[in-house]
Amino acid sequence: MTLNAGTRLGPYEILSKLGAGGMGEVYLSRDTRLAREVAIKVLPPHLADTPEARARFEREARAISSLNHPHICSLYDIGRENGVDFLVLERIEGETLSARLARGALPLEQVVRLGSQIADALDRAHRSGIIHRDLKPGNIMIAKNGAKLMDFGLARRSGWTDAAETMAPTLPASDGEPVTAKGTILGTFRYMSPEQLEGKEADARSDLWALGCVLYEMATGKPAFVGKSQASLISSIMSSEPAPISQLAPLTPASLDHLVRACLAKDPDERIQSAHDVKLQLQWIAAGKDEPTVEKARLDWRRKAGLTVAGLALVGLSIFATLAFHRPSGDHDRLRFSVGFPEGQIGMGAPRLSPDGRILSFSASDSSGMSRIWLREMSSLEARPIPGTELTQAPVIWSPDNENIAFISRYGKLARVSVRGGAPVTIADVSTNRWDGSWGSSGMILLDSGRNDSLIVVSLADGTVRPASRINRTLGDFQHLSPRFLPDGQQFLFVAYRQVRDQITQTIMLGRLGSFEVKELGPCNSDIDFAPPNHVLYFSGTSLVTQTLDIGRGALTGDPFLLAEDLPLQSSNLFSAGGGSLAVINASGTVSELWWRDRAGNQISRVGEPNRYREIALSPDAHRVAVAIEDPVIGQDDLWVRDLERGTSTRLTFDRSQETGPVWSSDGSRIYYSSDRQGGNYLIYGISASGVGPEDTLSFGNSGNEGPMSISPDGKWLATILSKGSTWDWDVAIRDIQGTQPPRRFCASPSIEFAPTISPDGRWLAYGSDETGRPEIYVRSFPDGLRKWRVSVGGGTTAAWSKNGREIIYQDPVNDLIAVTVTPGTDFVAGRPTKLFHANLSEHGWSVRRWSVTADGERFLINQKLKTRVPGITVTRNWESALARKPS
Repeated sequence: MTLNAGTRLGPYEILSKLGAGGMGEVYLSRDTRLAREVAIKVLPPHLADTPEARARFEREARAISSLNHPHICSLYDIGRENGVDFLVLERIEGETLSARLARGALPLEQVVRLGSQIADALDRAHRSGIIHRDLKPGNIMIAKNGAKLMDFGLARRSGWTDAAETMAPTLPASDGEPVTAKGTILGTFRYMSPEQLEGKEADARSDLWALGCVLYEMATGKPAFVGKSQASLISSIMSSEPAPISQLAPLTPASLDHLVRACLAKDPDERIQSAHDVKLQLQWIAAGKDEPTVEKARLDWRRKAGLTVAGLALVGLSIFATLAFHRPSGDHDRLRFSVGFPEGQIGMGAPRLSPDGRILSFSASDSSGMSRIWLREMSSLEARPIPGTELTQAPVIWSPDNENIAFISRYGKLARVSVRGGAPVTIADVSTNRWDGSWGSSGMILLDSGRNDSLIVVSLADGTVRPASRINRTLGDFQHLSPRFLPDGQQFLFVAYRQVRDQITQTIMLGRLGSFEVKELGPCNSDIDFAPPNHVLYFSGTSLVTQTLDIGRGALTGDPFLLAEDLPLQSSNLFSAGGGSLAVINASGTVSELWWRDRAGNQISRVGEPNRYREIALSPDAHRVAVAIEDPVIGQDDLWVRDLERGTSTRLTFDRSQETGPVWSSDGSRIYYSSDRQGGNYLIYGISASGVGPEDTLSFGNSGNEGPMSISPDGKWLATILSKGSTWDWDVAIRDIQGTQPPRRFCASPSIEFAPTISPDGRWLAYGSDETGRPEIYVRSFPDGLRKWRVSVGGGTTAAWSKNGREIIYQDPVNDLIAVTVTPGTDFVAGRPTKLFHANLSEHGWSVRRWSVTADGERFLINQKLKTRVPGITVTRNWESALARKPS
């Protein structure tokens, strides 16, 4: 179909044809209302009746409409006129990147400038939950103001999709790509990642593969992968490596070659993980930080390749497999080794080095779930627990003289204890919301804040507590974390968390005791640490970097220096520096799988593809599952519903907050969950299970945090966990499902109560409590709560009832699933616990649901590990020696 000049589509007048592709024709048009030129994309009639084509057209409109970015083509309008579907897009004057590449490679300056703009556009899309899936030169325009990313027709929201959709290439294109099969031009196979070619789900990292292909072609003028047929092209992508860029373009910086290779790693887990990181690397290159001669480029490439090979030899030992220290190959003055956790202990993390670097502290728990602080002297092969630190997981706070540690107990007490032994001594009452701190040379301890709170400073002399910072609410500040004293004991660094609309940022701040005046130093996205005399360590993207602090000027100077790459997005309490040593907790895989298993533990079938699954909940009829999935870009969870029969999924939440703990209504029509989207406190929300319709807020007016756990069979009552004031200790509470009344604390004691679940007849409530010193499962009469029985033996966490109420199945502390026959009546009788199987759950937690069971108790949906945790902490001695040799 061709539209003639003068044709009207609503208020838009066709002026001339701009081009055509497999999914339609594009026309230069005039908006008669605003007297401006626009581009109109028309869906041809032969595709208008095709459901797949119409779906793609509508998907493109939804995707572009949710994005607002200077390097993404804007959508102005969508319409249908006389049977013609059309999109009204921004008019971009310029040429496609594919047209420009037909004349050869781009100059380096354009490669890094345009490349960083494309990466920035992808980063915005990914942060909005949109995967492009069709990135190629033909979908990038080069305009006067830079690159413009176009054609979101194959885009989708991150999460599940059908394999067939993931595999679908672009329909025959017209951008001159030379690969044919029986005369048909294959639109995007050249830029498709290995996982897409295998029919697996595409995620943000698939876009990064395509970006690597585009960068390679921009720098060399040649495609990264070639083939004379579809089969040979796919074979090339799956099994071969492109020639180094520096071989085809000798003046190319080695860092660009390294970055492109990081984008083109065959395994998505080994690939660079975010478009933001690609942008930062390209900006670093653009700033002229790596401009080698031909010989220096070759030397640097060999050096980096050697480091990469050496790093790969450490896989399974540490996350420093991807360390990228820039140093001569003859440098032997650093030592790197792995410190394992004690036998029988599960590492909880929070490594902290003493100021002199001689002692490493960390937290670990035993099979019962009892956590403690441990100390490991570098001269010893054994770690030892510190008595009196039971149920403490937070990092310790080292005294400047290396002789004492301070910690925050589960009861909100700040205590100190000598590393040589003795009983802990309480310093002051603080809050269990406090987590991290710093011990200054002036006899003060800084502690971080809870939600909507400031830093506090505690005097070691008399235990007095006073604010150390002020939350600047006019700027959107809502939390101050990770305080670090500077050597004078008066100035300190910390991280300010700031929310403006739906955007959360983290900024390194400089403060001083006795004053609320602060100075912003620069962005980060993690905790920080300070290594005397002047090094600040923090995360940039998923990389650990260090930067010099000019204390006199109060400013970060020089460029960030890369220490480690591809670290987890959840970057709190992962690293520590002290005495010339650097300790980093080893990374573990965050990807898991959902499997159906029978009562004996046999695997029946897998649900969907591996993903960053968190909490799960089966619908009452077991036909759907609600699941929280971590967004790989921002590190926060969103809620999805998976139709287990049709294999399709619906995303329910889209903001940048944390959504967790899905619970189904008794009729399966709604899902209740908790989110911290309002000021940082976790409140309860309800949403239609279809994702259509308004949300409602149940826990308005709460001063603490609340999460849903179970709904009564009549649909009237919701059992929740409710924090004790401002602390993170929990009580079990009951509230009406309409949210008209405040919650009633059902189990309230000094202990932690968690994971309540109401029986099918509504007469009993099972829950967990640590009143004996370890978590166990109990049952109380409901709703009066006057009678109580213990059900578990040897520990228990989350529990579930069978449909007839005659059985309770619970998870024990080592992730075995245990069944107990119960006889509810005038009294309540529990039988002997019987182990069903080991669940191999993805993560450990008292109140976190990683499994769900059908009403008959015969099938279990398990969120199970896909990768084994690599235990231990990697320590690098004399890490600062690399800084003296970094390129100027």
